[in-house]
Amino acid sequence: MLALQCPAQNYAWGRPADKSEVAQLAKANGVAIDDTKPFAELWMGTHPSGPAVISGSDTTLRAWLEQHPEALGEAVAARFGGELPYLFKVRLMCFFL
Repeated sequence: MLALQCPAQNYAWGRPADKSEVAQLAKANGVAIDDTKPFAELWMGTHPSGPAVISGSDTTLRAWLEQHPEALGEAVAARFGGELPYLFKVRLMCFFL
């Protein structure tokens, strides 16, 4: 199992850092956050706009998977060309009454 540092995404519809569970998760995970931005999603994957990084290194999850394609399994590696076939997100839920 790999420990990952996962980036938070800032969108206008997000919440201020002090009221955002996404920001708190990112911060607890060792990711530097900008308290002036709204936080909307925490991404765990290989997307170029927000790649996860292996904790304690500068290695992205994408780079690690390129070096360890067996971690995806043969069928997934063959079908998706060695890429992670999904982007897991923790998303802020907004409810308006």
